[in-house]
Amino acid sequence: MNTHKLRPALYQILGSALLLLALPGAALATDSYPSKPIRFIIPYAAGGGTDIAARIVATKLSDILKQPIIIDSKPGGDTIIGTAALAKSAPDGYTIGFISSALSINSALYEKLPYDAKKDLEPVALFARIPLVLVASPAFGIKSVRELITRAKTKEDTVRFASIGAGSVHRLAMTQIELMTNTKMVHIPYKGVAPALTDVVGGHVDVMFSGTSSVAPYVKSGKLTALGISSPSRNEAYPDIPTINESGLPGYSFVTWYGIAIPKGTPASIVQTLNRAIAAAVTDAGVKEQMQGLGLTPASSSIEEFTVFMAKEDNHWLDIVRRANIKAE
Repeated sequence: MNTHKLRPALYQILGSALLLLALPGAALATDSYPSKPIRFIIPYAAGGGTDIAARIVATKLSDILKQPIIIDSKPGGDTIIGTAALAKSAPDGYTIGFISSALSINSALYEKLPYDAKKDLEPVALFARIPLVLVASPAFGIKSVRELITRAKTKEDTVRFASIGAGSVHRLAMTQIELMTNTKMVHIPYKGVAPALTDVVGGHVDVMFSGTSSVAPYVKSGKLTALGISSPSRNEAYPDIPTINESGLPGYSFVTWYGIAIPKGTPASIVQTLNRAIAAAVTDAGVKEQMQGLGLTPASSSIEEFTVFMAKEDNHWLDIVRRANIKAE
């Protein structure tokens, strides 16, 4: 065998391998992803329903990716604090973040934010849709959305509704009813869902939108009247609650969502790996059962689908905020 002829080819192979190892973001750098624990920023307080949902997904993601998922709770500022931390993280795939409808709402409400959602964040995947239930105090004496609209039109500026703040989904879901029916109701803000529901139960406030798991015990006991669910179709877990469409306002649909994002500039192969892992997590039977128990509808999407969806959400919330002239508190 002529070893002199083999040497140039061998040198070329070795040189190509060394060059590949030296290139940033080369295939070898992402083939082994993930090779260490992943930090998961959740911009909500620990222990709440949103935090619990995120942890359910994180636990399954850890199993699928075979790496620990380290929860980093950063509540405050209507999710702005946690989202800013995510936006400023290294785009290496080892920091991911929980996002929700609040991301689009905040972009519509605030003129200045410590991040630019479109420039600083990369959508990875949708993982849940969340309908709200419109409930009324029995003392208010109505049984349907149709009756609520009639009351709002005949007794202008007297119907009182609770929410947890100007930019909350609870407020905006009611604002959408006001815009669609050309009515105006009195907004009573609270610092949390629990005290707001307590006042609706007590008859101090007339109506409120809230999550299905929050209102279900009150509806079952007769302490609240369910007027309608905000999704376009009935919820499998609560089939007896009509949609708001059915209950008196055709065309109404209001569904919030949860998803995961990553810092902009993260290699595409890593984003794809995470997207596939999230889809596998939310289709797991155990995860679905836990999420449905929280009143959530598990969902999945491709990166492209989620990107288009978020663009539509941005436009939707901006339209509502501008038309209703809602200002951040």
